[in-house]
Amino acid sequence: MDSSPGWTRASLSMLAAFVAVRLSAGFQFHAVAVVAPLLVSALGLSYTEVGSLIGAYVLPAVLLSIPGGLVIQRFGDRRVLLASLALCVAGAALTAAGGGFATMLAGRLIAGTGGALVQIIVLKMATERFAGPRMSTATATALTAWPLGIALALAVLGTVAQAAGWRTALAVAAAYPLLVLAAVWRAARLFPASAQAPAANLRDFAGSQLPGLLPALAISLAWMLLNIGFSGFVAFAPTWLADIGRPLDRAGAAASLTGWALVAAQPWGGWIADRLRRPSLVLTVSIAGSAACMLATLPARGAEPLYVLVGLVMGLGPGVLGAALAMSARPDQRALAFALFATGSGAGSMLGPSLSGVAVDLAGASAAAIVLSGVTMASALLPWWWARHLRRARVTPGPRAPA
Repeated sequence: MDSSPGWTRASLSMLAAFVAVRLSAGFQFHAVAVVAPLLVSALGLSYTEVGSLIGAYVLPAVLLSIPGGLVIQRFGDRRVLLASLALCVAGAALTAAGGGFATMLAGRLIAGTGGALVQIIVLKMATERFAGPRMSTATATALTAWPLGIALALAVLGTVAQAAGWRTALAVAAAYPLLVLAAVWRAARLFPASAQAPAANLRDFAGSQLPGLLPALAISLAWMLLNIGFSGFVAFAPTWLADIGRPLDRAGAAASLTGWALVAAQPWGGWIADRLRRPSLVLTVSIAGSAACMLATLPARGAEPLYVLVGLVMGLGPGVLGAALAMSARPDQRALAFALFATGSGAGSMLGPSLSGVAVDLAGASAAAIVLSGVTMASALLPWWWARHLRRARVTPGPRAPA
């Protein structure tokens, strides 16, 4: 653990390494989305099948994160991280080589299993290596890697696909985690083997470990509600803008501003929480403020600066949640705590667009998705307050870091 109060070259290198590793999961998530039109024309896939391939990547995060946390707890961070990156490479290679839906679906599920474990391990290691006054900053920066990986895939793989074909683009999506795997193998100093816990199973989790993880469960529920609100908003914001007369290309560009603003704001949210030593205040402002900005896009007729503001305000909160999660669990339970967190993230990302779609169908207007997203976002305050009431998820302020 790096306990020095300031940021040194060694600590910045360690944090950059964590970001590079976690970025590989986000990079693979939207790889299929980038080449979707080419898959439809080359393989005859339907857009429903393409959508299933995209969503299949996050399905293991919903179903397997808790068993994966037990595996990490049993075998240690480094071993499982290496195995997880190998799964990312193997799954992405199978997807690139696939000649039809079934083979590509298998590849996406394999890669998604590795990606889910990578995310759990990196967040766990970041909170353990950066204890004290830098925990929120480090956690927020590590969380930024997922949307940054998505943005990088959108920027790079489309160009590769246009120049060399969709298989080459998907092969590049496999090559990045392969490079990360080689780097982790060599960088034992940055990714040391952690202590192994006694063997555990799901019965142990439900019987003896879950009661001690109730604050982590509450925080993960808040994280799930935030992801439902955010993913539902981003999914239907272009439709709402198009419905009020925006050209489709401008509507998509405006909605994408939310994601870019979120990436930019997340590290600063953690830094502000660390400096003010008022993490709960920062998180409350983040949740309530982003929900209010979402709802304000309706009477403002989709004013585009509001989409930037949604991302900027929401970005203040994730680092606080991640740091609170780490503080709420015993060191030997942090893998399980972050497994709950990953489950909440995956479930929220899957449920948000689906629930918003149901709201639009029932109400007959795309504005219903914006209302549902804003209200769901605001409701995340309830499990956060529950976690605070349990008095075990409170982020203990450390000494003020030097300017």
